[in-house]
Amino acid sequence: MNEETTKDAAQEGVQQPENGASTASENESRTGNNAPQLTAENVSEMIQAALKDFGQQQEAAKSEAEKLAGMNEQQRAEYQRDSYRDELEKLRAQLALGEMQKTARSILAQQNIHLPDALLVTLVAADAETTKTNVDAFVALYTQAVEDGVKARLKGAPPKTGKTTGARMTKEQIFAIKNDDERLKAIQTNMDLFD
Repeated sequence: MNEETTKDAAQEGVQQPENGASTASENESRTGNNAPQLTAENVSEMIQAALKDFGQQQEAAKSEAEKLAGMNEQQRAEYQRDSYRDELEKLRAQLALGEMQKTARSILAQQNIHLPDALLVTLVAADAETTKTNVDAFVALYTQAVEDGVKARLKGAPPKTGKTTGARMTKEQIFAIKNDDERLKAIQTNMDLFD
């Protein structure tokens, strides 16, 4: 295969096997792997998305610079102060959420419940009251689910105790049996008499 047709095929997203090599679909069917393949089309889409994001960032930076250029010193200082204030508020909110996560984790740890961060984040809210309510509700649901699971596993026939359901025998009746095998069997079924 020459270099020009390889470039054309790559631009069109066509995969061409070389020297008896198998195609991607053949490899996928042989290995059973359904992972996404890097085709020219997929790579092109990823590049376009990255360029779009970069372009948006550049536009935002350009509009920010134009806005600052049109301001006098006092307006520029006020604008920067406001942007710093907004950033500070965001950081405080993140810090508060981190503290709420620590609190929620400690409450759960007291109940011997240990959750991964991905699940813990769903319980945490901006205020302490809502976080406490969420954690308490989760603890109640979790313990109930664990109890239900344990009960489900323990369901079944109770273990046999060796007691007969008919008339009970006494020690004297058991010792009165003449046949040794039958007497041993009666002793085994009435073991509680010989404790």
